[in-house]
Amino acid sequence: MKISEAYQHLHATYIDWSSFLTNRKYIRDNSRITWSERKPYVLDNPVMASDVAKLFEEGQYTFQIVEDGSLIQIYYNYNKSGDQLLAARLAFYSTQTYDQKIIKDALTLPEVPVLSSDLTEAEMLSDENVLDRIDSDYEGNIADLEDKPVSWLRIEYAPHDAKGVLHHDCHMHISAFPMSRFIVAGVPNPKQFIEFIAALCYPEAYAKHRLNEHGYYVNEAKIQSVNAICVPFIESKVFEQMPHFRIPFASATRKR
Repeated sequence: MKISEAYQHLHATYIDWSSFLTNRKYIRDNSRITWSERKPYVLDNPVMASDVAKLFEEGQYTFQIVEDGSLIQIYYNYNKSGDQLLAARLAFYSTQTYDQKIIKDALTLPEVPVLSSDLTEAEMLSDENVLDRIDSDYEGNIADLEDKPVSWLRIEYAPHDAKGVLHHDCHMHISAFPMSRFIVAGVPNPKQFIEFIAALCYPEAYAKHRLNEHGYYVNEAKIQSVNAICVPFIESKVFEQMPHFRIPFASATRKR
């Protein structure tokens, strides 16, 4: 996955999920895909609703979720030629408290147009104005959310910091087990990460967008295109020793 491919995937993801995502802030900054005025820090556990509100106020996110204002961060760092991924951090910070209470009173949810399903992804990407048509902003203040611990997850790719089975070069942190690192085989592309968050955290929205009444994909070609590029890993002995998450990929190659 080259940096140009990853950046195009961000555009395509925002368009595809135009009724789910809002407030895009992603940018390409030389060899990085990041967001405007990024501050590189990680929130301490437990992550509180006030911490998410601070991220929102400081603009520290790539997208927001339309339903409840939750935040998504997508960051990739490449080499100078943009053809090798050096590090990545993909995160989701919910505005929902542990008791699963969705607090919407403090949010002014945007009216987001749903794009015609008759248009192909290539046609939508070729329209220079399509991103402007689906852009919208929250007017609400999520600082008013009740300050309780919230759910979150984060996928890290940091091969230079790897320390074997318990600290694999690509791993996932989850709020319920903040000291653990779940092994991940492959780095998700932006489309894959959004698919994962939508399916895991918003299953009703995912089913409406992707699945038929029996729970299977309406368009398998679409999900194949989602998995067309990523950063697959060469098979590791760790994958034979410990249960892990595997990122699907369409390519036969297994090189980084």
